Amino acid sequence: MFCPNCGKENDPSVRHCASCGSFIPDFSSDAASDQAGSLNLSETPEASQPMSYQALSQEDLKDLNDNQSRYQEYSMSDVVAKKSKKKLIITLVVIAGVIALGVASFFIIRGIMSGNALKGISEDPTKYVFDSYKTTAETMTTDNTLVKSATASTNDQKTVRVSVTGNDFSQTSLYSIDLPAKKLYYMTNQSWTVSEEMKKYFMGPQNVKAELYTDMDKAVAKVQLDDKSFDGYVNLGNLREDAVSSMFGPKGENLFKIDQKTYDVAMDVYEFIYNNLKKDTDPFGLTTLASKLKDDFDKSGSVAVAQENVDIDGTKTDAFVITHTFNNTDVVATLLNDVKDWAKTNIRINDEINTAIDQALEKMDVDQLVSQLNASMKDFEIVLKHYVNKDNALMQAELIATVNGQSIKLTITFGADPANSKKITIKAATVGGSAESVLQSITVTNESTAQQDKYVATYSGMLLVGNTTYTRDTATGDFTITNDMSNPLKSMMSSSSQGDIVPSNEQSLNFNVSGNLKTTDDSLTLTFSVPVYDGYEVKYEYYISGKAEITELTSQNNLLTAKSSDYKELGSILGFTPNAIITAD
Repeated sequence: MFCPNCGKENDPSVRHCASCGSFIPDFSSDAASDQAGSLNLSETPEASQPMSYQALSQEDLKDLNDNQSRYQEYSMSDVVAKKSKKKLIITLVVIAGVIALGVASFFIIRGIMSGNALKGISEDPTKYVFDSYKTTAETMTTDNTLVKSATASTNDQKTVRVSVTGNDFSQTSLYSIDLPAKKLYYMTNQSWTVSEEMKKYFMGPQNVKAELYTDMDKAVAKVQLDDKSFDGYVNLGNLREDAVSSMFGPKGENLFKIDQKTYDVAMDVYEFIYNNLKKDTDPFGLTTLASKLKDDFDKSGSVAVAQENVDIDGTKTDAFVITHTFNNTDVVATLLNDVKDWAKTNIRINDEINTAIDQALEKMDVDQLVSQLNASMKDFEIVLKHYVNKDNALMQAELIATVNGQSIKLTITFGADPANSKKITIKAATVGGSAESVLQSITVTNESTAQQDKYVATYSGMLLVGNTTYTRDTATGDFTITNDMSNPLKSMMSSSSQGDIVPSNEQSLNFNVSGNLKTTDDSLTLTFSVPVYDGYEVKYEYYISGKAEITELTSQNNLLTAKSSDYKELGSILGFTPNAIITAD
């Protein structure tokens, strides 16, 4: 074995040179393999090549010896880097797989949900359509103070007050109802200013006030004419018994000379209405009737439900399309027969009235009526089509009616996104094949800002052309309505009858109205004036509230146990004498 330092040959088993004492590596096959493993030479490109240590210089061997740890460090980091790179690739592959699975799942789930939605709609398509109208109305009025104020609490409570004032008269009427409490109040107050010269011709009072209050127990009325007044009440729960011994009953003084038979019928009708109104649910069976008619509407003709990509006022969007088609008048027969059945079941007053109702219904021959309709209407078809979005909001509704080969189409469009829609269009057109000829179109556009309410109604067609513009200052409530509109059909008729004469302003429908409109969350007050002639105008004020403003009147005078003298007094107050009164008390 040659010494790597001095080159002197030594015995292969010697590890130090006999000449210079330098260290001699063991280059036998087993030892070289151990050294290569410790130095990670197997990781280096040179490890795969035969090594001639005789060809190595002393400096090369020294560098190899000194840098052993560096080669080992490099080799280990290289392994870590390769493993990290492999792990990153695996991670990216996994992420890509998850994303792909998610996308696929999305489309699969969406398909399943879409299928479930179509199935759910198909189970009750008419209810789905009705609900879509409600959803659209709610979404379009959410941020509209004017509409919200005018329609607040429409099903529970409401108060409407109307005042009209002129130069020489004023009148105020108020109507208020509280449905849950079953209370109602009405009042009218009128006054006139009559000159001394005209008083000899004017026989009536100049100031009149009348009030009526009712609940399920009583009705109270108060009347005041100038300085005269009268009030009384009727016990509704005991009406029949009180009336029997009163001036209205057949056994009493009988103010109106009512015979026993007529009286009994009147009391039976009253008690039928009174008892049904006292019901908290489904009075007169109207809810049941409405449900039955809806079912008839669903089952008559054919109903189709589909999901399509449609064009709604220039916007492509997905829609559930519910189509009701009636190809004959069977639906008429079905509806009429159900109304007949409802009347026979729910309008049961007394034997005499029940018999009269049954006889009248039997005379109404539904089959004959339908037969006559079919004979007069060839190619009868009605198609109702509703386009509803995924939020169950109605985007568009169409009605196409075809009779004797002539078709007319009515369309109302709320837009692809009714919640954010700024436009509503109503259009009537004739239909021939795939072509439409517009008869009349009305588009209402909302151009409001935070400082100003602005709505523009645009008309085009044979009946009306032009626009109406409403603007209102949101801070003050002052508004203006400007109308610039004409009737082309009337203008054409006028032109044809007058030759070359230019139509006069009679064909124009122009006007300007100014006033004030104040709103709260549940009330609306509208005031404006209309000139009648020079120096004279009439002022109007309308007040609508979502709260019941009811005055509960009281009285100690039972009208059904009053004496004839009391009614004579009432007659004198009202300006007449009830000559049918029997004077004996």
